[in-house]
Amino acid sequence: MNGKNTKGLTNSIVETNNGILRIRPTYVARDFLGSGKRLGLKEEEYKVGERGEITERWLASTVKAENRIGPADEGLSYVLINNDPKDNSLLLLEALASSKELLMGEEYSRKYSTFGRLAKVFNFEKRLFFHLHQMQKDAELVGCNGKEEAYYFPEEVDLGADPVSFYGVHPYIADEKKYDLILPYLKDWNSDLILKHSRGYLQVRGEGLHLPAGIPHAPGTACAI
Repeated sequence: MNGKNTKGLTNSIVETNNGILRIRPTYVARDFLGSGKRLGLKEEEYKVGERGEITERWLASTVKAENRIGPADEGLSYVLINNDPKDNSLLLLEALASSKELLMGEEYSRKYSTFGRLAKVFNFEKRLFFHLHQMQKDAELVGCNGKEEAYYFPEEVDLGADPVSFYGVHPYIADEKKYDLILPYLKDWNSDLILKHSRGYLQVRGEGLHLPAGIPHAPGTACAI
């Protein structure tokens, strides 16, 4: 779809819907952990073969999921046109490229080319492995952006089998620079025993937190946005 038609279609949809751009549900599969099956899909819809299981729903996404196996548009959201759930004619990414000022406002669109944010409904069967996202100063060395995270745990959801998340390492490890305590676990990478050097926090409905980039973490099973 060329830019002119995309712009016209986007403007028309926004005008028709009184300023609202409706987005089709966007589901993402992962092959390293099973699904908590709390995304409202039918039981048989969670398993997707070699791709693994549907574990996340992405909201208004212009970001492609970098999975080992999967469709070329996995993670990318489509604009809902004429209430047709099977219409793949307009990606939100395309709509945004053609109509930045309309969708992001004049001030924000002058500085940024995309939203710069990605909201997910996060729903795994088990706790994720300990990992971190690079800070901006480190990520930009390889042409990428840093990644901060924020979590919110809705009041009405099932928190899952293990709603405890681990954040950071015990302060004495950083204060006394005892980094060698961590290295064996990173080298072997065959268990979650590294978590004994971190602190676990109970996830509470109606609460949330901000996680700066660069902090190792292992999110629990709580369904989070």
